[in-house]
Amino acid sequence: MKKEVIDSVTGVLTDYKGLQHHITVVAVSAPLTRVVCEEELQYEIHMWGENCGGEYTDDVAKVLCLGISVCNPEDNYNEKVGYNTALARARASYPVMYVTKSGIINTTMVRALLNQELQFAIDNPDTIIPGYNETKETYLRNKENEEALKSLNDEEKTVLAYLTGASKESISKLEGLAKYIKNKQ
Repeated sequence: MKKEVIDSVTGVLTDYKGLQHHITVVAVSAPLTRVVCEEELQYEIHMWGENCGGEYTDDVAKVLCLGISVCNPEDNYNEKVGYNTALARARASYPVMYVTKSGIINTTMVRALLNQELQFAIDNPDTIIPGYNETKETYLRNKENEEALKSLNDEEKTVLAYLTGASKESISKLEGLAKYIKNKQ
């Protein structure tokens, strides 16, 4: 029986800070069988199709599993570590594809799927880096605030310095007076 076939691609995601994250995607294709009490069991897939005369079953001949690894830009990238991490995740994952004919999962199809998944990860980093969107939003908001601070004139800087040291009661009092003055005009 043919053993598993492994293929991989690597790429780089440049995040919102301009830092590079190396990504490795690994595909493992293998026959879908298991041995129980020295008897080989073949998995079946149950399908329904109007054009196929209703329900039918077929043996699953092969499956394809994917795994992905992302290197933190603060770590030294090691291609072998990335590959082994993605490979372990692929072997531990549920199949993304089941086929009834082995030839459908071939090198051309696997390469296309790997490249598609790599590009998807690069375009949607939140799918592979937990908290990415929230961190990005906080970073961009902080950057915007830093720019706003740089653009303050001397009078605004003086007011801001006072407000940052003022008590909540003082701020509330000043806010109330500012509303009163605006409404009075």
